[in-house]
Amino acid sequence: MHAENMRIKAEARKEYIVIAGIILIGLAVLLNLAVRLRNSNRYSFDLTRFEKNGFIVENGWLILDPSEDGEDRLNSSRFCLRQGECFFNFDYQTESDYQVTVYLDNDLMGTVQLPAGQSHVSQAFTLEWPTDRAYISFEKPSSDRVTISSIIITSDRLLYTDAVFQIAALLFICCLLIWIVHTTIKKDREQQLVVISLAAMILLADIPLYINLHFDNGALESVHRALDGVTRFGTDTGAQLMRLQGVMYGLLDGQHPVLIAPNYLRENGELQFMYPNIFLYPFALLRLAGCSMPMVFRWFSVICNTTTILSMYYACRLLSDKRKLCLLITALYAFEPHRLRVVLTKGAAMGMGIPYIFIPIAVAGLFLIIKQQNKGIWLLAFGVAGTLESHITSVLLLMGLLVFAGISCIKELCGDKLKGLKMVLSSVIICLLMNLGFLVIFTYYYMIGINTDALGWTSLSSNTLAPLQMITDAESLYYFVGIIVVGIMLALSKDRSTAFRFALFITVFSFILWIMTSNLFPYETLSEVFGPVRAFASYMQKPHRFYTVMAGGLLLAVLLLAEHISHKKARALAFAAWSVVVFSTTIVEYGKFMDIGWRFHDELYGDINIVMTGDYLPEGVDSEAEFSGTGSLSDEDNVESLYYKKLGTTVDYHYVADKDGIYAEFPLLTYEGYVAVDETGSSVPVAKGKDARLTVYLRGDGQEHGIHIEFVVKPIFSLLYLFSLIISALSLVYYIQRFTAKERQINKHNE
Repeated sequence: MHAENMRIKAEARKEYIVIAGIILIGLAVLLNLAVRLRNSNRYSFDLTRFEKNGFIVENGWLILDPSEDGEDRLNSSRFCLRQGECFFNFDYQTESDYQVTVYLDNDLMGTVQLPAGQSHVSQAFTLEWPTDRAYISFEKPSSDRVTISSIIITSDRLLYTDAVFQIAALLFICCLLIWIVHTTIKKDREQQLVVISLAAMILLADIPLYINLHFDNGALESVHRALDGVTRFGTDTGAQLMRLQGVMYGLLDGQHPVLIAPNYLRENGELQFMYPNIFLYPFALLRLAGCSMPMVFRWFSVICNTTTILSMYYACRLLSDKRKLCLLITALYAFEPHRLRVVLTKGAAMGMGIPYIFIPIAVAGLFLIIKQQNKGIWLLAFGVAGTLESHITSVLLLMGLLVFAGISCIKELCGDKLKGLKMVLSSVIICLLMNLGFLVIFTYYYMIGINTDALGWTSLSSNTLAPLQMITDAESLYYFVGIIVVGIMLALSKDRSTAFRFALFITVFSFILWIMTSNLFPYETLSEVFGPVRAFASYMQKPHRFYTVMAGGLLLAVLLLAEHISHKKARALAFAAWSVVVFSTTIVEYGKFMDIGWRFHDELYGDINIVMTGDYLPEGVDSEAEFSGTGSLSDEDNVESLYYKKLGTTVDYHYVADKDGIYAEFPLLTYEGYVAVDETGSSVPVAKGKDARLTVYLRGDGQEHGIHIEFVVKPIFSLLYLFSLIISALSLVYYIQRFTAKERQINKHNE
């Protein structure tokens, strides 16, 4: 009894120490965030960064020289601002009056006068919408030198609300950690190991996102604090942030769901819905609430890493009772080199990173259906539905994997009066209901005619690996070793059960995909004989996309086989070899990430506006067309433009035309859903002009008229999308209540 009391006191003492540590660290971070919050209504440009744009900077001051050398006009890099009023403050020296131009958006600009004889000026600007396209333009002085010592933006409200949400996140994390410590400290050592190991994986996966060091050729070039608003220049970072901004602008535009991204193609707007974006909505709302893009981007990456690790561990525990083995499989999945490249080096957590969350769930769900466990119905539906709503190419590959694995156990699926097939059918119906809104809208726009030529922007066969690269490339090496490991386990396994056949077929499918990443696969020959092969290769574009579905299936196959292998030393050696590869490739991927420069230097200063080739353009539009951000008239001499305003997909235009037959082309790509009305509310026909620019014919009676154009989402689309969201939420609640909560009660009772 005395020993038990001592143990309880020791556990309580340990709990108090850990909780006290959490609170102290939390208070230190809170103090730092409080300082950031106080300074969030003021932003001072680091003028030394202007040097990269061709400016002369001396001792931190911007020098504008009237000499004949250099450009006549120089622009700063772009920066972001919230909607509302803000003030641009300039401290300067000049002997002659000078004028600075501030571009807040494509259609919104203003000037700031810098009078001679003064040293400070402040100019107010008001934004109806947030912008990520603001920049400051300086013209070469005509006579005297102009010296600018500081440019500061101030506002009566917060310029960015990062600190507010970081404080809320800090409080949530501290409370969560205290709860975990309180509930875990009393559990057995193995359960404590699980919690500590998962926390360590999450921390290691996310640490690179907050190590703000930049190396150039091995030399340390720049350093930022961990919480500074920086984002690295990944190959896909700009594209993913453009998607995020597209959802934000679409919500401001009144689209529910967002179909047209108003910020694409120099604000002509593109059909963004063809890229699934449901998981971007919460983060777009954070942007609307004033959070900076760097913070939102890193939060998304952190949440993507965290949910990927937890979902894989959950999938493993559904198939195995061995916690340590499940932790090992989860670690091999979390640090798979292609996943790390997607989330870190490519900066594509918002795209190809999301399927990694759902693929293990789908594979585990199918196996449970084969074992005739009802929870498999819901897991398979969640896994496929989540992948479909995140990355279309990944769901195509996932369907191939599931079909291939299902064939291995067709006998079990067809047994007991086709019970297994009926369960699969139930899962398919649930999945269709959860994706009904997306599928209907996607199919509708795909069928009415869009130009998808840009999807074949690169040849798959031209990007495949040479045979030697298959064992030297970090990502391919992972699967080379992994397939060997699974092959060894298949050879050692004496059990030829359902699990063996399931794992065998998944391994064969993964091996085929691995070969398809190389030039050993005869793409060109098959494309000439079989048309669908050419279409498939054109759509896939890059062979590394095959890796996305391989890791989840292959590792769960290893888990199923490891349960039935008695040769512990052989199994340990196989896992050790794979772990060494993962450790080595992780160091390589982290090193590559540290060599990437900054996309964002801080919360405001950074440019995401890359000009991408449109993937889903209106039919008949050349994907290489130049998209202008301004409108045009067919006969400017006979039209007087009185008023023009464009926000998102909405345009208001007032004019006086002297004759009929004149038309106006607006900087909007013509998609089904655009409507136009005149000043009386009467409908005006909308036509597709050159390069699918939205065209409206003007009334030429010499009187003032107005045109209002906007994109309207069909009510049936909004209802179907809302229906799908409700079905998804109810299905998740039902699963948690029916299976997860019930199992937790049973485990608690057993303890």
